[in-house]
Amino acid sequence: DEGIDIEFIEFQAGGPMLKALLANELDIAESGFAAMPLAVVNGADLKFVGATKPGLNFALYTRPEINRVEDLIGKSVGIADPGSFLHQLMVALFDVQGIDDRDVQYVNIGSSPAVFRAVLAGKVDAGPSTIDWVPEARRSDNTKVLLYFNEYLPKYIRTGLMVRGSDIEAKRDVLVRTMIAWARSIRYSLEHKDEWLALAASRTGRPRDELEFTYDYEKEHKIVAPNLTIDPDALRFAQEMNVRAGSQPEVLPFERVATTALQQEVVRRLGEYQWRA
Repeated sequence: DEGIDIEFIEFQAGGPMLKALLANELDIAESGFAAMPLAVVNGADLKFVGATKPGLNFALYTRPEINRVEDLIGKSVGIADPGSFLHQLMVALFDVQGIDDRDVQYVNIGSSPAVFRAVLAGKVDAGPSTIDWVPEARRSDNTKVLLYFNEYLPKYIRTGLMVRGSDIEAKRDVLVRTMIAWARSIRYSLEHKDEWLALAASRTGRPRDELEFTYDYEKEHKIVAPNLTIDPDALRFAQEMNVRAGSQPEVLPFERVATTALQQEVVRRLGEYQWRA
């Protein structure tokens, strides 16, 4: 509808995606925010232009005998590579809980689904993964949901859209139209649950009840952003976590890492989405 001829390219991690964006192999990228300021510190011309899924649709899965975050001291926690999103998520959780994460044993498992499977199989004591597995965890005697990250880290931003800074003016119209299409897709999904479930089932092959849990949770907790709204406090919080983890020397000003110019143009053209009560 927006006249965009688009090609989707999937990546297994945010780092390679940002490298492809910088290499002009992509025009726009949807990825986690935390790695982007590190690239900017090193001279990358990148800007965060809109949030797509700012909320955390992640849960902390644990062995049944673990009842508090403090119980993880001395235990094994599955993550991906050090510095990855899953690792940073645990660092942030331990930080707000006043726990020194050096007192836990991190185990590099790999992807988010692999972390859940590792907890389920008893290979690690705990690990973060998406809420998609909550129904399965509830049916299991080997694991449980200890907490939902969005309740503990409400300012931790998940994913958004990033572009090269030089393209904000050079390719402004096509970027705005792409972002309009993105916002419209989120809005359509929020208003057409059955269609979303049918598409998700065809793509993933997962049971409807599990997909329905994910849909209802993300809508109820406003995990997605139908206006692509950027929260400056969330971007600052993510950077503060980077600084505390030692991966970023200092928090960068909002203007160094983001701009609201394109997002505001999207809302001006599309109108503001109003969440239903």
